Amino acid sequence: MKLFTFLLTASLAFLVASCSSGTTNSMVGGNMINQKWQLIELEKNKSPIPIQMNDLEEGAFIRFEPEGKFSGNAACNHFFGFYSFSEHEIIFESVGMTRKMCGPKSMAIEDNLMPLFNNQKVQIHMSDEKIILQNNDTKAVFEKNID
Repeated sequence: MKLFTFLLTASLAFLVASCSSGTTNSMVGGNMINQKWQLIELEKNKSPIPIQMNDLEEGAFIRFEPEGKFSGNAACNHFFGFYSFSEHEIIFESVGMTRKMCGPKSMAIEDNLMPLFNNQKVQIHMSDEKIILQNNDTKAVFEKNID
């Protein structure tokens, strides 16, 4: 009887663990959650887009929340939406943003960064200190910001 109880308990634990989504913390080890990630490099068609922080209205960043939400700033406007994971890709959905005009340098960064978040799958590569988001023509490197 003890063996039956043990097997039943183990089976239920396995079933519950395998049925949970596990798409946020298990995919990233929690390293990216509740952290502010500052944009430090941006490329479009393998050409660097200059990021001079003192020339921007605001620093571009992204923050991931544990419940599958994300938010950030694209050097001018704030953006927000939902994310999930699929193998080595992150899927951004229901993305919205504010719409104000800023200086040309801020708008250039925003115009080149935001296509990554345009309701699509994007490749993601992570380390403890950096996140790289990349699609066919855009690459953004974010570094953990310690405030």
